Amino acid sequence: MNNKHIMLKNTMIDLIRDIKYVYPEKHLDLLFMELYFNKKDPKYLYDQFILYVHPYKQMIEEENKDFFCKNNYIFMGLPPNKVDEYITLFRTLSIENEKSVWKYFKLMMIYSELIIE
Repeated sequence: MNNKHIMLKNTMIDLIRDIKYVYPEKHLDLLFMELYFNKKDPKYLYDQFILYVHPYKQMIEEENKDFFCKNNYIFMGLPPNKVDEYITLFRTLSIENEKSVWKYFKLMMIYSELIIE
């Protein structure tokens, strides 16, 4: 494990925190998600990212919303009914918030590729 693993993990957690701010009614669910990510080893999260998110690199670069519908693994650890809620949530983001989410995913992609090198 190196600093980039930690940077990737911190970016994941920052994304969750920002979503908590945008959707205060989801605070409790997102708090549990944040705690889940906080407890996980950064290397484990990196491995999961490479396995389940990195294959969708092109969709992330193109900011294709289907990314959230076709990749339930980005919601790992959530029950299926919550996955559906968050897919809906991401589909209804304001343009400004959507751009922020894409920036997070692009940043996570950069960190993951730096680790690969």
